[in-house]
This record gives sequence, C-alpha cells and structure tokens, in this order.
Amino acid sequence: MFGNLSYLIYSILFGGLITLILVITYKDLFKKNLAILAKVLILLIPVSIFVDTNAVRTGTWFYADDKIIGFGFIDSPIETSLFFGAIVTIGVCMLTFIFLDLEKKKANRETWIRTILGISSLGLVTSALMLLLRVVMNYP
Repeated sequence: MFGNLSYLIYSILFGGLITLILVITYKDLFKKNLAILAKVLILLIPVSIFVDTNAVRTGTWFYADDKIIGFGFIDSPIETSLFFGAIVTIGVCMLTFIFLDLEKKKANRETWIRTILGISSLGLVTSALMLLLRVVMNYP
C-alpha cells in the first residue's frame, strides 16, 4: 500500500502512536527518567540489530524488499532498529515507570485498574485502526 515505506509507516503509526500517547500522558515521569531511558536505548538498539540480523541471516524471518526503505545496519533494515530498538523500548520503559510510580505512591486498587484499562484501551484502539485500514485499503 505504501510501497517501500510500508514497514516504516506501520511501525510509526501503530507502535509509535501508543508510545507517543504514553509519553505525553506521563510527561513528568518521562522527563524524570530520561537518563535511564537513554541508557536502556543505548544498550538495546545494538542488541535488536544483532538479533534481527541473525534472524534474517538464518532465515527465521525476512523483509520484503518492496516494503522497506533499503538501508540499515548490516542485514537489519533501519525500520527494525526504529521499531524494536526505540518504539518498543520506550513503550516498555514508560509502562515500567508508570507502574513503579503507582507502587511508590501506594496507589489503591481502583487507580491500578483504571491505569491498566487505560493503557490496554490504547492497544485495542490501535488494533482496531490497523484492522480498519486493512479493510478499507483492501490490504492483506
């Protein structure tokens, strides 16, 4: 549908959207933990490149040439480093920061449930948007 930008656009649209909403919603936690997040990213981006490159070389998975930009690190497309190394890492770190903050504040059960349901609803909305896009655009 988007040609060689397909994987990049889907990564940003669906993975980046949830992460961006978490960062904006919990911007104080994001700012407070930025140094930790930077260290985690510095460690995990090379790991994700290594894992992805190994998986491509062994045939565990592949990327269709017509769906990626075409440059990256070794055999790993730049889109993978962006998605796994940055978007997923930032999202998981933000969830960790949120839950640790709730624990620190000794939040009651209702606050925990509201937070978890709110975050879960982001995933459901994103999945619904992806499904709608596939149906509307007749994309497999």
